[in-house]
Amino acid sequence: MAHEIGHAIGFRHTDFATRESCIRGGNEGQAGVGAIYIDGSPTGADTTSLMQACAGGNTTSIFNRNDRRAIRKVY
Repeated sequence: MAHEIGHAIGFRHTDFATRESCIRGGNEGQAGVGAIYIDGSPTGADTTSLMQACAGGNTTSIFNRNDRRAIRKVY
């Protein structure tokens, strides 16, 4: 549910360009507006982010430090 809240407040998947958290991968495309870099957030993979495209063993049910940094920056 927290992942979907992330979408509701405007976040895309952290691995939108590669979907590396999913078995098949692939770029999600521009989604109409593209992704906007949030200053201070990682520019590469963040395997523990709650906003990964596919849930994996490294993610938890809470926003990680980088997710929270992005929330604070935007809001």
